[in-house]
Amino acid sequence: MSLVALKPNKDLPYISKLFEDGKLKCVIDEKRFRLEDAREAMHYFGSGDHKGKVVISLK
Repeated sequence: MSLVALKPNKDLPYISKLFEDGKLKCVIDEKRFRLEDAREAMHYFGSGDHKGKVVISLK
């Protein structure tokens, strides 16, 4: 068995700088899911067809 040690958030300062400089933006997918459709949302996310963050609404 092999273990991989990752340094958590190792690129966070770099990513934060990109965001602050306006070179990075958050993209939210057009398709939204209700909480009861979370299973479908996970399948959608797993398919790779999304164009940004997948949103699951609690309302």
